[in-house]
Amino acid sequence: NAAVAHSSQGGTFRPHVDGELLPKSPLEAAKLGLADGIPFLVGTQRDERRLFTHAQRSARTAPGGSSAYVDLDDAGLISEVSKNIEVGHVQAIVDGYRQILEDRGEPTDPVTVLSAIETGRTMRMPSIDLAEALSERDQPVYQYAFTKKSPWNGGILGAPHAILIGFLFGTHAYSEKSAKFFGEGEAADTLSAHLQDAVISLARTGNPRTDALADWVAYDTQTRSTAIFDTPVEVASAPFDEERILWSGRR
Repeated sequence: NAAVAHSSQGGTFRPHVDGELLPKSPLEAAKLGLADGIPFLVGTQRDERRLFTHAQRSARTAPGGSSAYVDLDDAGLISEVSKNIEVGHVQAIVDGYRQILEDRGEPTDPVTVLSAIETGRTMRMPSIDLAEALSERDQPVYQYAFTKKSPWNGGILGAPHAILIGFLFGTHAYSEKSAKFFGEGEAADTLSAHLQDAVISLARTGNPRTDALADWVAYDTQTRSTAIFDTPVEVASAPFDEERILWSGRR
């Protein structure tokens, strides 16, 4: 079907707002109240896109079999970012993220900067948009950030897309290969139990608070309360907020 085009950015099949089966985008629907009364738990992994950049770079390949991410330089970084962000904002986003990464003691090479930008653009900021939309309607929404790093290949992936799954279902150390990606041991088991407790609490009571996350409150734009799933788990106000501020008015 000509309407379904392959995408090198991942995800050949995607939701399509056709005005009938899906009349509005999920964010628009939430703003109109179509999600009212449903408790939400929304968030991201800290380094979502590294699974699609750093893992492929390590394997010396990029999506589609090309080597796009292997030798990415600054010019290539600008070109990649320009595909999805207005030209007038590209340099500010690149410079902003490079400074944010440097301040955190993270690498600032073009691939890592691109990964951080794409994590913010495709994952973190849409999650915040949804949380803000629901909060404005006084609806129960709770934000999390999963920051526990994968031990794979010396930790190059950070806390990537999909790493939460093994901890949510308690299969992080199910096999030797699982353990290499998710991690194993007492700390990993404890993190898994905390995440499971939070999700079960949400299902039972409508909020994900637990004894370990007793200060976790519904999201609002004043406190931006966020549960951090790492070792140990904790609750923070407006974590990584420099990224949200950087994106303001620039998406």
